[in-house]
Amino acid sequence: MVNVCGSGQYGCQLGSGGSSWTLSPSYVGVNGQVGLWTNDNSCRGSSITTSSSNAAWLAQSIVDQSTGATPTFSYPDTAMSGWLCRSVATGYGLPNNSSSQGQIFYANFTSSSHPLNYNVYAADNCQGAENVGSGNVPGYQPGVFSGTIQGSNAVVDDMVGNSTYSISAQCVRRTH
Repeated sequence: MVNVCGSGQYGCQLGSGGSSWTLSPSYVGVNGQVGLWTNDNSCRGSSITTSSSNAAWLAQSIVDQSTGATPTFSYPDTAMSGWLCRSVATGYGLPNNSSSQGQIFYANFTSSSHPLNYNVYAADNCQGAENVGSGNVPGYQPGVFSGTIQGSNAVVDDMVGNSTYSISAQCVRRTH
């Protein structure tokens, strides 16, 4: 199990009264297609991956540290925001493993090694396990939106800015 945006994690924006959440990072879903992409067919027809598949996929991952590899988590000139479904609206299922898998990556950033303009946002009431755009993002610019902004609007404002609310674009061309 993975605790997403646990206490004190750098960059997490949970919104007023928001809390972290815990989910398994085990892949669920269209395992057969992922098996084809990774040349691992052991999970075809199964709803949950095997421990050997998980280990093989971890070895291919950019966040794998178990093999002695030292991944680089340094993006000093890159703005980065993460958008993770914390809850799914009634009738749309449950959150899936994407937020806990994202957490494994985002947990590697600290106040001393973070990308430029770094934040991880929780989205509530997503209409589907990964549909952040349909959810509400209470931690995005709470002083401006009072905890109520639709995910698709928050993502766009974060990338390109919003002059009405004096929100600067995070996606900008940098030249060195």
